[in-house]
Amino acid sequence: MDNINVLLVNGDRGINRPIEAAVLDVCYNQALVHFTRTAELSEFVRLGASDGFGLIILVADHLVSSNKRHDSLIPFEEVVSAVLAVRRERSTPLMAISASDENKHALLAAGVECAMKFPFNRELLRSEIRQLLKMPELNSENASGQWGQAGMWLRLLRRLKSA
Repeated sequence: MDNINVLLVNGDRGINRPIEAAVLDVCYNQALVHFTRTAELSEFVRLGASDGFGLIILVADHLVSSNKRHDSLIPFEEVVSAVLAVRRERSTPLMAISASDENKHALLAAGVECAMKFPFNRELLRSEIRQLLKMPELNSENASGQWGQAGMWLRLLRRLKSA
């Protein structure tokens, strides 16, 4: 089983949960997933340019800068510059999520492979993640295949008990 490291760049936990669930659904029975989370733009640039991530997911509207005394949201232009900086260093698959269509187009122009508008359709999110990770779709036969013989014995045991 493969290991996939995912860099999740977002400051809103409410959005993190469905994104993480979608990645785990896509990788179910195919890969072990480890998430590294950050909400800071500088950490995105530092970690995104490093080796070792199989996927980067960036939620462009919820990044903060902690260079000042209080955390503050980053202007979108700085987010685009950060994406360009990461792209100069690495070609790791990068998905971006944004609340506006204009931002979505700017992120695609900056080099992200996939840009989705928030709120997102969960099935579409899974499909895009599957494509970026090059994961085959797991059908129900494959999912139950490893338990096929054990399942058969359990069904037989239940029938014997009920008889």
